[in-house]
Amino acid sequence: MDLFLKKILFKKNSLTLKKLYNQSIYNISEKIIEAFGLLNKRNSTYIYSFLDFVYRSIKRVGNSILDFLDYWEFQKEKESIVISDHINAIRIMTIHKSKGLQFPVVFIPFTDWNLFSKEKVWINVNPHLYNGLNPIFLEKIEPYFKYIKHDNNIRNFYEDYLSNIKFDNINLLYVATTRSIEQLILFSKLGNDKSVSFYIKNFLCEKKMWDEKKFQYIFGKEKKNY
Repeated sequence: MDLFLKKILFKKNSLTLKKLYNQSIYNISEKIIEAFGLLNKRNSTYIYSFLDFVYRSIKRVGNSILDFLDYWEFQKEKESIVISDHINAIRIMTIHKSKGLQFPVVFIPFTDWNLFSKEKVWINVNPHLYNGLNPIFLEKIEPYFKYIKHDNNIRNFYEDYLSNIKFDNINLLYVATTRSIEQLILFSKLGNDKSVSFYIKNFLCEKKMWDEKKFQYIFGKEKKNY
């Protein structure tokens, strides 16, 4: 193992098993980070966050390397890095989480989601009218409307259901496009009338700017307030 460490580190005696023996996992992590020169200005946040995780894991599972590795496998997908709002960095979040927040520049990729993206909804029906079925999966019911002539309640319920979903998605588009202070940049592809991009196209048509051969539209002035 010592020979392996010498081969990959290119520094004689910079890191040996003897130096790591009987050390805490935290100290071992620090020595490995130092030996490989992993800490720099670009990744200091990540390194210190990892060391913080190591420190917390020792308190939780002890100083066993095997227990630490098991805990890491269990916890790694749940860990996150807390970054100060004052750091000049890109923040990635869902539209829902951006509610009430504002940013100088906002990028919205994939501005072409389905206006009628459905949630899984079941409704209770009279089993005597539907061959014993109760409840019915609402999302799959539309193709069978031609066979349902005795119960308008389901059709009305389904239409209200679609109307509410459409309203929620339009509201989501409103939230997404009102977070920016200076610049809003949308990336989208032209979809059908069930896509939010359909409303973007309608907006451009109303402004008499729509051009089938044009793929980029710019509004406002290129000016920074900071």
